[in-house]
Amino acid sequence: MATPPTTWFITGAARGIGAHTVQAALDAGHNVVATARSRQQISTVHDRLLALDLDVANEAQAHAAVQ
Repeated sequence: MATPPTTWFITGAARGIGAHTVQAALDAGHNVVATARSRQQISTVHDRLLALDLDVANEAQAHAAVQ
């Protein structure tokens, strides 16, 4: 029996380990909510990816992104 996809919430997804983690999660069949200071910086495009703006120093943005 197949395991249903997990949804990952990944901050700092525009580059480095965050971007690699996004790609690995998508490659494994999971859903991803990826955040960066500007969602336009997230270069991955995928039907299981939701890109959001989030500056982790901004508490209001953090609450909005989680909602």
